[in-house]
Amino acid sequence: MTVVQGHNKSADAGRCAEACEPETPSYHLDLKLFPQRSLKPEHFSKLLLVLITICTLAGIRFWIVGAWPVVLFLGLDVLALWFAFFLSYRRGRIFETVQLSDTDLIVGKSDAAGRFTSIRFEPYWAKVSMQVVGGDANILTIRHHNKCTELGSFLVPHERREVADAIRNAIERWKSR
Repeated sequence: MTVVQGHNKSADAGRCAEACEPETPSYHLDLKLFPQRSLKPEHFSKLLLVLITICTLAGIRFWIVGAWPVVLFLGLDVLALWFAFFLSYRRGRIFETVQLSDTDLIVGKSDAAGRFTSIRFEPYWAKVSMQVVGGDANILTIRHHNKCTELGSFLVPHERREVADAIRNAIERWKSR
């Protein structure tokens, strides 16, 4: 039997149903942006295993013919590839959120270490802008008076444009409600 806020849930089911349930906020917009990773971690393990096998076989061959220093470089190659993917997957843990509630536009950012920061904007005055930097490259920013934040730096340009349009449309719907 579950006890919620000191009440027996089955005995107080009617009275406690509305009061004891945590209220989830409703958002007019709720986006979570992740960087694209083309190789899943479980597939990386398989790739690394194949690479280790190939380098081991090549290393045995080089050792037999007397070119043993090459074996060290093959080991360094495997180690360098593992380290590069380690950094890539660590960076892949970052994400950004954009939430438009009845009162705020909240932009949250989580870094690779798991630290989360958020900035609140007044939706009526928030300005979503795309700055073209050259060619197809662009920067998506949200501004409000003295606050400014860049959004989606890990996205490709056309995805940033789609996110900007989604945020603008949600703010326009919010304003016209």
